[in-house]
Amino acid sequence: NLGWLTGLLGVAAVSQSVIAALASRVNRAGAASPRVLTTLLYARITIDLLLFLVAIRVTGGIESPFLFLLVAYLFVIDLQAGPRVGLVASLSALAALGLNALLEFSRVLPHLTVGLPFETEYSSPLFIYVTLVFIAAIVYLGLNNLRAVADQLRGREARLSQTSTELAQRVGELVA
Repeated sequence: NLGWLTGLLGVAAVSQSVIAALASRVNRAGAASPRVLTTLLYARITIDLLLFLVAIRVTGGIESPFLFLLVAYLFVIDLQAGPRVGLVASLSALAALGLNALLEFSRVLPHLTVGLPFETEYSSPLFIYVTLVFIAAIVYLGLNNLRAVADQLRGREARLSQTSTELAQRVGELVA
C-alpha cells in the first residue's frame, strides 16, 4: 500500500504543477476569462477527488484512516468553489465510497487493509450503511455550519467596510 500512496503523491504533485502552470500561462497571456479559470478549478477538484478516492480505496475503504482528509477537503471545496460545487463533489465522493463498499462487500473487489486493529471484512451490510450515513451526516452538517460561519464573516466584513467608509467621511468633515 505504501507504493500506491507514493505513486498517488507523485501524480498529485505532477497534476497540480501542470494545472498551476496552465493557470499561470493563462494569466500571463491575459486570457484569464472566468470560464477558463473555472474549468481549471473543476479539473483540479476532479483530480484531487480521484486521488483521494484511490488513496482511501487502497487503505481500507470506508475504514480508511485517511477518510477524515476527504471530509476536510470537501469542506474546503464548498468554501472555495461554492455550495453547488461542494454538493456535487460531496455526493460524488459519497457515491464512490458507497460503490467501493458495495463491491468489496459483494467480493467483486478485495478489501484492502493497512493492518489497523479496527478493520473488518465488511461482514455486515448494516455496518456499511451506518458508516456511510454517518459520513454523509458529518459532511452535510459540516458544510451547513461552514456556510453559516462564512456568511457571518462576510456580513461582518461588509459592516467593517461600511464603518471604515463612514469613519473616513467623518475624518474628512473634521479636517475641513
